[in-house]
Amino acid sequence: METRNSNLFFLVIIILLILGEIFLPGLLYSFKIPQYMWTVYIEFGILFIPSILYIVISGKSIKEILRLNPISMKSVLMIIVIGVIAQPLMMFLGTLSQLVFPNKVADALKELNSLGYLAMIALIAVTPAICEETVMRGVVLSGYRKVDIKKAALMNGLLFGLFHLGPQQFLYAFALGAVFVYLVEITNSIFASMLCHFVINGLQTTLSWATLKLVKATTEKTPQFSSMPVISIISTLTILLIAAAIFTPLLVMVVKELDIENGGRLKKRQVSIAADKWEFNGNKVMNWPVYTTIILYFGFFILVQILSKS
Repeated sequence: METRNSNLFFLVIIILLILGEIFLPGLLYSFKIPQYMWTVYIEFGILFIPSILYIVISGKSIKEILRLNPISMKSVLMIIVIGVIAQPLMMFLGTLSQLVFPNKVADALKELNSLGYLAMIALIAVTPAICEETVMRGVVLSGYRKVDIKKAALMNGLLFGLFHLGPQQFLYAFALGAVFVYLVEITNSIFASMLCHFVINGLQTTLSWATLKLVKATTEKTPQFSSMPVISIISTLTILLIAAAIFTPLLVMVVKELDIENGGRLKKRQVSIAADKWEFNGNKVMNWPVYTTIILYFGFFILVQILSKS
């Protein structure tokens, strides 16, 4: 029942996001609203505010649902390290996706580049770390507390991938979403995933900002990865794969150390779930809201492809 409610809430969010993607650009153009306000509206108007309203209407505790608990300074440092060493895996999965799908994130960063570095950090790193985590590792994950941690991480990762409404972002969003679940469960605090999300997006934004500066000083044009020479594509993917193969095991090790630092909460969580099999069996993670979400995701993707070719 709890998982169904969380998945139903996520379905509503997806519907709002799709409607925003369809109608918001026209409204922005009609009222001459700057493009960057799209991000602000999506993050706060469609994600953050509805999440808080959902919690308030449900009569539940905001602190309990969002796990607004402090984390130790040592945990903070370990989470920052996790955010840094997660970069190779994220970059490999994102670059691999670019072989098939265009990098719309890069296009968005180009548009935001004129605002300046600090504005980019605020829009791409700070705002998503707060708003997206409130939805995914706050409200949605709250319905998975009586579900096996691996299953909860995989489901939350899947939903986080769908959440981005773009196939180019799906793979790395899936992986990072799963990692964020572990961080929240280990520390019992949403601040853990918020911090890691901020570090990852902040580093990527900084790299993109520096790259755009370099490209502007040279060619004024950023080539699509799929249009590069085959030898360049193979060499780039090979380097990223090697880096991911080196740093991903290290990432797992640091996550395990973080669990030890926080008293082994993962094992305690699994023991608690095993002690209440009825509740565990009653929380099916795949239910009609999830199936509906997947159908809407593919339907929206097909619609975008048709409109882009018309």
